[in-house]
Amino acid sequence: MRKELISDVIPFVYSLEESKGGTYKLKGLFHLAEIKNANGRVYSRDLLKREVDKIQELVKNRQIVGELDHPTDPMIKLQNAAHVVTEVKMEGNKVFGVLEALGTPAGEVLKGLIESRVKLGISSRGVGTLKEEDGVKYVQEDFGLLTWDVVPNPSTPDAWLGENIIRVNTDSPVIEDSEIEEKPEVKEIEDDNKDFISKKLSEEKTKNDKQDKIIEEESESNDFDMELYLIDKFKDI
Repeated sequence: MRKELISDVIPFVYSLEESKGGTYKLKGLFHLAEIKNANGRVYSRDLLKREVDKIQELVKNRQIVGELDHPTDPMIKLQNAAHVVTEVKMEGNKVFGVLEALGTPAGEVLKGLIESRVKLGISSRGVGTLKEEDGVKYVQEDFGLLTWDVVPNPSTPDAWLGENIIRVNTDSPVIEDSEIEEKPEVKEIEDDNKDFISKKLSEEKTKNDKQDKIIEEESESNDFDMELYLIDKFKDI
C-alpha cells in the first residue's frame, strides 16, 4: 500500500515564555493517542511513543523545524521554517512539547499572530498508511512522524494556540516538566505574580483532570461522539 501524507491538527493549550532577547517559546499539548479525532483517525499510544523516542536526537540538535499552514509536501522546506521543536515527551496518551519561534520571515509572522491573539492550532505531519475499520481510520505501523506545523484550524478543538498564555520575562533555557503539562488560564503577568500563577495552574489542573476522566469513561461507549463533546466543551471560546 502506498504511503500518504497524514496531517492531523490537535488544538494546543500552551504557556508562552518570552526571553529578554525576544525569543518566544510555546509549551503545551502536541498530540493525542487512543482517541478518534475529527478526521476519524486514531493513533495508538505505542506508535506515537515510538516516533517520539525516535526523534529525540533530532530535537536535541534543533533539526525538527515546522512551517505555517498545511504544507502539502512531506518535505520540510527550510525557507518556510517558522519554528523549531526544542522538547517533546510522551506522558500517558498525550504528547507534550515546546516550540520556539524563529527569527525567519515565517517566524516573525508567527510572533505577530501570537501578539495579536489570533486563534491557532498545531498540526502533526507524517507519512504512512491507514486501515479503516467500522468507520475509524487507524494509523498503521509504517507511519513516520516528521514535524509539527502551526495552522489556523484544529481538527480536535481540545486546545487553541493563544487561548492560554503566561508571559514571563526570562533568559533561562530550562523548561520544567510541570510547566509543559499545565494549562494556565489566560493572563498577562509579570514575575511578581508567581503566587497567582501557582493558584490558577492548580485550579486548571483539577478541572482538566476531571475532563480527561470524562473523555476516558465516555469514549468507551459506542454512543460517545468526540467531536460533539469537544464542540460543547469549547462553545464559550
